Order: sequence, then C-alpha cells, then structure tokens
Amino acid sequence: MRTWRISLALVAACGGSAKQASAPVTAAPTCKSAAEHMIDELASTKDPRPSDDIINKQIALIRTRCEQDAWSPEAVQCLAAMQGTADADRCATMLTEAQQGALVRDQEEAAGHKAEPSGEEEGAMGRAAAPPPPPAPAAAAATPPPVPMPATRGPKPKGAGRAEDPDQGGE
Repeated sequence: MRTWRISLALVAACGGSAKQASAPVTAAPTCKSAAEHMIDELASTKDPRPSDDIINKQIALIRTRCEQDAWSPEAVQCLAAMQGTADADRCATMLTEAQQGALVRDQEEAAGHKAEPSGEEEGAMGRAAAPPPPPAPAAAAATPPPVPMPATRGPKPKGAGRAEDPDQGGE
C-alpha cells in the first residue's frame, strides 16, 4: 500500500501523464550571430583570407549598425542564413535607405577614406556600394527633347510664301 501512495504522489507531481518531448526551440539569430556568419561567409570567398583583426573589425561594425539601427528580424535572419554574395545583396534590400547609408558610411570610415561610389564597386553587404539612383519621373521620360529651329538666311522678300489670291487678277 505504501508503494501505491508513492506512485500516486509521483504521478500527481509530474502532471498526471507522461509528457511528450517537444521540439527544441531555437532562438532567433542575434545581430552578433548574424554579423559573425555574414562576415565569415564573405571572408571565405577571399584568397588570401583576410586577417582575424580585419574580420573582427568587420563583425563589430556590422553588429553595431544592426543593433543601433534596429535592423528588422527578417534582415537579421536573412544574414544569419546567407550563403554568398547573392544572398547578401538580397538581404541588403531588407534594410532601409538610412540603414544602408549608415553601414556604407561606417565602412568607408573604417577603411580610412570617404570615397565617392563608382559603378565598379560591388553591391553585397559588407562592401561599400551606392544605392541605385531613383527612377526618372514618368512625365520627364515621356517628354521628347526640344527640336531646334531651322536657321534663317535673312528676311524673306515681300509676297514670298503667300498663296496667290484667286480674286486678284486670276481667272
């Protein structure tokens, strides 16, 4: 009888029935883990691989911008899962213009220069790139350029270019 009471107490303490194992809950990626993954992916494509000092500075820069500029959870998740520069470009589209601008500004400052963006710079995150120019307004694109006026050689003689009046001496 005593063992029955202990069993009943154990069942009551454990909630009455056997619990099923739940799937492990994975935490959403952080700015730190996303920055580490992103820079590691981009650095792995370089030959020779950048030094640990350069890699750590880039990780710190990306992490700081992510945290201070409050990058969206979707952008952080994208960076944490990226597999190459094409993914980095796609992830960059998830940032606002202000977030992209702050990232590029800090990267240029870290590189020790304030370069004007050129068309030759690559666009993946982690590398300086200019945002694409805004599209031209539709009205401006539809308006043709003005047509230049033909040159004149001087005044026309009187009556030149006038149609003859049939009431003046004609048949």
